[in-house]
Amino acid sequence: MPKPIHLDDIILPPRSAHHISHVSEEEKDMLIEQDPNEAESGAQKRGLGLRELKIAGLIMLFVLVACVPKIYLTNTIYYLSKDVALLQTQYDMLMDENKRLKHDREDLRYRFLILKEF
Repeated sequence: MPKPIHLDDIILPPRSAHHISHVSEEEKDMLIEQDPNEAESGAQKRGLGLRELKIAGLIMLFVLVACVPKIYLTNTIYYLSKDVALLQTQYDMLMDENKRLKHDREDLRYRFLILKEF
């Protein structure tokens, strides 16, 4: 009776313990080197080209132009709010002191009127 064929047998050949592939140093060097067809055409496929670098630079410039004013305004608002909070605290303290002084003045006026009558 024939052995049934599985999909794994078709896609991936069975691995056996004696079937181990090694890549030699020469093969590694050949893989690292450029394809001779590319060398003849002068087209180098490594890294980013000048066009991609220009696009990346323009994107970074746009992000910088968009973000710097926001950062500046945020910092300005923060420091102004700190100043306003400090001024509000000073105002509240002066208003309390003014109330105390008015109270003391009324107290002194009352004492003066009472002492003047006797």
